[in-house]
Amino acid sequence: MDTNTIILAVALGSFIFGFLLILFQYDQDDSRRIPFWITAKFLQGTGTLSFYFCETVSSPLVVIASTVLLLSGCAYEAWAVFYITGRTVSRRLHSSTTAGIIVICACMSYLNPPYRMTTTFLFHTLFYLLPVWAILQNSGKRSPLRAVLACSYLLLASIFFASFLQLVLVPPQSYPALGLFIDKITLPSVFCMMLISGFSMLLLAKEKMDSELETALQAKNRFLQMVSHEFRTPLGLLTSSADIVYHYWDRLTPEERTTQNKRIRSGVEQINSLINSILSYNQRKTVTSETSTGSVEVGALCRKIAEEAESVWSSGQTFRLSIAENYGEELVDENLFRQVVQNLLSNAFSYTESEGEISLRLTRNAGKLMLDVVDSGIGIDVDEQKNIFNTYFRGKNIGMRRGLGLGLSIVQEALASVNGIIHVESSLGHGTTMHVEIPLMREPQ
Repeated sequence: MDTNTIILAVALGSFIFGFLLILFQYDQDDSRRIPFWITAKFLQGTGTLSFYFCETVSSPLVVIASTVLLLSGCAYEAWAVFYITGRTVSRRLHSSTTAGIIVICACMSYLNPPYRMTTTFLFHTLFYLLPVWAILQNSGKRSPLRAVLACSYLLLASIFFASFLQLVLVPPQSYPALGLFIDKITLPSVFCMMLISGFSMLLLAKEKMDSELETALQAKNRFLQMVSHEFRTPLGLLTSSADIVYHYWDRLTPEERTTQNKRIRSGVEQINSLINSILSYNQRKTVTSETSTGSVEVGALCRKIAEEAESVWSSGQTFRLSIAENYGEELVDENLFRQVVQNLLSNAFSYTESEGEISLRLTRNAGKLMLDVVDSGIGIDVDEQKNIFNTYFRGKNIGMRRGLGLGLSIVQEALASVNGIIHVESSLGHGTTMHVEIPLMREPQ
């Protein structure tokens, strides 16, 4: 195969890869498309095709334009690999790189052809080493496909560097033999390595998209499980109050009937709030809770949540509630406050035996709401305490108790949104104390 045929094959191969990438990214939303990649292939194809016609058009401007296109295509391909391997590339960086390539190639027009080719080979070497560096730096992900891609770019860089060394070290009288080396060794090797790297990048991009899709599905499943977890308390409240009303209506006093009706209404309101949170998630694509910030009688709200939780989760435990007298109306997010108290009490009742004790203390200190939930339950191993706020984490000593391991992660997320903190004190067999601090908001001026 002669030199011109190889150059033409490289050009056509670049164009074919460009069209394959257009098909590959067709109908994908912008967030999932690989930037720079299609542009890189068309730049490389156009530059290589220009070299193909350089024999008939011997203008230095054509040679310089071809070099600019090729080097820009190599740079853009490096940025595409950066993106695939999880690194960001600013528009400013790649624009300045392109401008730099144009300036360098313009300066190269004043060099003799051998030195011009030497400089071109050197820059090809540098641009093909960039993807190798990006792949090797991404130590968190190792796969045979990434290894193949890194090796192909490393071999490309090695081929161009070997050609660079040949031009630097070989005396001018040996240039004809050097040209034969480039034609017979360099160009075929470059062609093969470009094919390997192109297909590897295509497969790696598909792997990245599949991984992103799997991550999105996992996030969706986590959200659905979180929602189902949150629905349990209001549904349990509705079930217990409805059962009481159904079986004991004739025996209930008017005050007791009113209490049960209020509990049913509270359960309905909580479910409505959760539905609004789901709608908010669908609109924003993030798990966000509908905010309900306003002046609330915190002590009364806490007492109401505690009574509801006791009616749903208690299995005979002794429950004590202590609310400081200095609590009046405060500006709080009612939904987030309810999430925190409900989930902490739910855990306390779930992991405390029927003869155990649970207490909820609400105090105020230096502009902060202080909430303590104390139980005499099974406790948490010291080594596991650092993991209890991780989603789906469950201790080794929970036995057959049901749960998803979501409650404390929900609490932490709710507190994080209002700059609150939570601290745990616990030991196996000696119960658990959850300390919560929530900064109280001020009324806007």
